[in-house]
Amino acid sequence: MAQVIAAGRELARRDDGSVVNRTAHIRIGTELAAVAGFDDPHLSDENLSCRIEAAITAKQQHARTMQQRIPVEF
Repeated sequence: MAQVIAAGRELARRDDGSVVNRTAHIRIGTELAAVAGFDDPHLSDENLSCRIEAAITAKQQHARTMQQRIPVEF
């Protein structure tokens, strides 16, 4: 997680400090999620870690919900 946070912070800002992206699309293993906050230097790594975990969990829950809603016929 530390590597993801470090890379996200580095990619969120240019060398002059200007913001490049407010939201990062991250992949951990097979999980993909959009997370905001990498551009905020006042946001702690712990908070970003919580945001990443929450985004992945939300995406997984959404996928399960969609699977339950879509009838499959053979």
